[in-house]
Amino acid sequence: MVIYEKDILDMETIKNLNRLLHFPTLLLIAVMQVVTYYFIITPMLAQYGMTPLMSVMDLANLVLASVFMAAGGFVINDYFDLKIDEINRPLTRVVGRVIEKHTAMTLYIALTVVGVLFALWLCWHARSFDYALMMLFFTGILWFYSSTYKRILVLGNLVVAILMGLVPMMVTIFQNYFLVQHFMMDPDLSLLMSDCLSYTGGIALLVFAWTFVVEVIKDLSTEKGDRELECHTFPIVWGEKKTKILLYVWITLIWAVFGYIIYNTPALHSSLSLRLYVCFTLIPAFSLYYVIAKARNAGDYRLLVNYSIVILALNVFYSYALFHN
Repeated sequence: MVIYEKDILDMETIKNLNRLLHFPTLLLIAVMQVVTYYFIITPMLAQYGMTPLMSVMDLANLVLASVFMAAGGFVINDYFDLKIDEINRPLTRVVGRVIEKHTAMTLYIALTVVGVLFALWLCWHARSFDYALMMLFFTGILWFYSSTYKRILVLGNLVVAILMGLVPMMVTIFQNYFLVQHFMMDPDLSLLMSDCLSYTGGIALLVFAWTFVVEVIKDLSTEKGDRELECHTFPIVWGEKKTKILLYVWITLIWAVFGYIIYNTPALHSSLSLRLYVCFTLIPAFSLYYVIAKARNAGDYRLLVNYSIVILALNVFYSYALFHN
């Protein structure tokens, strides 16, 4: 097989775009929102003889707004991490090696503006000025996270975990707003809204919990550069050993809390749901204990970041499967 120079350049371009924009994470964001709409909200409304008042076009606007704003967040994060990346990954960094800083800033502005326009279009259709302000607030949070928050102990990890947890919740929040706008609220409808928020809230909590794990492991993988720039992450403030203990405790809380919820919720308590829990939460959690214990250097931790993201995705889709159990 002959590989031409053009093909090599194309593959390298794709790799660089993925390093900059994190396509798997953007895909996960989009899929979580689409699956929430079709596999959680739509079946719940069908039980009441209703169809979603949030149209497919509204959903598309929300997904595109989320994806473009997240992509902008990734770009501005690399923009502010230029010196850190020069230390941690000098050969694979994108900003400062493949594209100039001003180009990265222009790309960030373009992606963010497109995302905001989709968000404002959705909020205009929903006739909600408050939600428009909330969507604009998210772009500000992404900027300050990259420039400041991520260098503060705990705060940076929590910001990213909360934002990821809100990804599935936003679908339910907007759907419930459309319900309020179109119907006089009655006890049955209030109960429906409560059920939607409760279940997607559980998924959001799961996403938050695993995202926190991913972010702490990322801090372990970037400790060298973070230390040079005087960041205050868990590995720098607590040390590697104590940070690993934090991960062990946090992962234990995840499988213990969600195991308790599944076991004590009649609607989820079945042999199939318990088997799904063992396969997609318990076994991955215990395997993560082992891999974390064996990790010794930045390369190990970078692989561990990818592994923990896979576990996050498995847990997300497992939680959707529980609903249809």
